[in-house]
Amino acid sequence: MKKINIFLGFLLIMISGKLFSQNEADALRYSQINYGGTARSVAMGGAFGTLGGDFTSLSINPAGIGIYKSKELTITPSGYISYVKSHYNNNSTDDIKYKFNFNNVGIVLAFTPQKESVCKGIQIGFGVNRLNNYSYNSYNEGANSINSIADYFLADAQGNQPQNLSDFSTKLAFNTYLIDTSGGLTSYVSPINRGGVLQSKSIMASGSNNELVLTFGGNLNDKVLIGGTIGFPFVRYTENSSYEETDPGDSIGSFKQMDYNSYLETEGSGYNFKLGIIYKITEWMRIGASFHSPTFYSMKDKWSSDLTTYFDDGTQYKSESPKGSFVYQLNTPFRVNGGISFVIKKIALISGEYEFVDYRNARLRSATERFVGENKAIDNLYASQSNVRAGFEIKYDIASFRLGYSYSSNPYASKNINDGTRHSFSGGLGLRFNKYFFDVAYSYSLWKEKYYLYPLVPFPVSNSYNAHNILFTFGVKF
Repeated sequence: MKKINIFLGFLLIMISGKLFSQNEADALRYSQINYGGTARSVAMGGAFGTLGGDFTSLSINPAGIGIYKSKELTITPSGYISYVKSHYNNNSTDDIKYKFNFNNVGIVLAFTPQKESVCKGIQIGFGVNRLNNYSYNSYNEGANSINSIADYFLADAQGNQPQNLSDFSTKLAFNTYLIDTSGGLTSYVSPINRGGVLQSKSIMASGSNNELVLTFGGNLNDKVLIGGTIGFPFVRYTENSSYEETDPGDSIGSFKQMDYNSYLETEGSGYNFKLGIIYKITEWMRIGASFHSPTFYSMKDKWSSDLTTYFDDGTQYKSESPKGSFVYQLNTPFRVNGGISFVIKKIALISGEYEFVDYRNARLRSATERFVGENKAIDNLYASQSNVRAGFEIKYDIASFRLGYSYSSNPYASKNINDGTRHSFSGGLGLRFNKYFFDVAYSYSLWKEKYYLYPLVPFPVSNSYNAHNILFTFGVKF
């Protein structure tokens, strides 16, 4: 068991900002979904799997489109605030990021066949829903009296000639005299030989996962609603990280400071299929279920890095990596969703649903790389996840008041290593007129994450994330 925990902990190093390769952190990042969409949906915790009548449901349970009786157009701008508090070796720091987004743009067309027909409605929907937001800034700082990132570079370099070192990390350290040969071309030493450095790292991340949906639905006798969605998600993620070590006590020989900067950009697009059904048991009770196929992504990563060292005698050295790029595929896990809702006349709505996804089923692939180690890490590091969403709405005249909650269980196999449990609390207000409507929502989400700055570092960085999202939906029926 001890060996397994060490192995899993070592894998968490990759979450810290990547070592310029496609890995299990990518698989989890692009497999996780935190439904955005319209303000009404967010205000009710995303619990629209059995309610329908909202454009977000096209990405959750496409049968929800069967509720529509008229054409509708929606657009949802939003403001996103991310706050990250970091703890590193008994020192706390924090950072914040502001982002403006569009969470939803969509149109639904509804057609009513002849009255005597079993089919009471046919619907077509087309638009975009937000599935996840990756934007945050973080900063951590702390003293390390035990070792330095130079120890990692030394361990990685030993036994290898300089021309065989990694162009994106260890060779940069060699080119800037953070490590140097000693007694031969495969033996190395460093001016930092036993820690005593002040370490810091800042990360600026941006990006999102959005899904273009094409949905077809039908209403059978006002009892059974069916629907299917062809989804085309598209991803963009950028990460700028800056790692720094300094000698604040001027106690490390000739060494003064080193700066190691890295840049990552990921772009990808894919496709998936969703099928759903909603059954009206009575006028006031509905049940529903949906199935989401895996998403089949085509991804491209671009990355680069540079390292600069400063010495006490005033000399400094800088080395830049080449531009790296790689094309690969990612298959995310399938999902199943089921729920129940209660419609109390035209006064109130109560909805709850459960979603299951197993992140161990994610797979990385490419024409030139087998990803055996990375896919094995996915199996060992991750687990199945349960997502629970609940929402409530009460109406008074033209106004609606809403509350919601969503919970995502820990996606990691061992809670001793990491706990990615996520809670979201939300609320909102809606106003309905004859042909127009306006909704506003606020959601607050919190979760935690641990990672290691580099291999061999003795203690992790612990991040606590708080995300605030304010959404405004403008809609028109025609």
